Amino acid sequence: MFRLLTQVLAALAVVCFTAAPALAEENADTHKGTFLKAHDNKLYMKGTDGKEHVHDMVKDTPVTCDGKACKASDLKIGTKIKVTLGTDKRVTKIEGTDTHEGTDTHKGTFIKASDNKLYMKGTDGKEHVHDMVKDTPVTCDGKACKASDVEAGTKIKVTLGADKRVTKIEAFTK
Repeated sequence: MFRLLTQVLAALAVVCFTAAPALAEENADTHKGTFLKAHDNKLYMKGTDGKEHVHDMVKDTPVTCDGKACKASDLKIGTKIKVTLGTDKRVTKIEGTDTHEGTDTHKGTFIKASDNKLYMKGTDGKEHVHDMVKDTPVTCDGKACKASDVEAGTKIKVTLGADKRVTKIEAFTK
């Protein structure tokens, strides 16, 4: 009888230990939103509630970009993220999704960029004004440049992030 009880308890322990990680992952505290920045071991994100949230990160927090290992510094502003928090409410995992998901591109003609706003004429012939993210990357014929280098009338392709701000400007003079 003692031997049978020992075998049953051993089998039960195996089931509990193998199921525990799956249950822990299933019950993990996860949050979705968009990436703002990671600085001084803190993650800044905009939650689905529209509010900015700041979370402490565990040391060497694992980060993935489109399913591949990367660094938090590889994430771009506006990237959709899923964050897993441990029992101590610190970030234990960051999953960045396709940076093109939730983005939109527009083509048109450059008018000007000032006060962190882009003024352009769309292919519909109407003038559009878009807020730009800080330090919006700009290329002129594929080479890094500044928005101030782009001349009025230059053809452009603009990428808007999930938050509808300009995340990239591509200017084409040729």
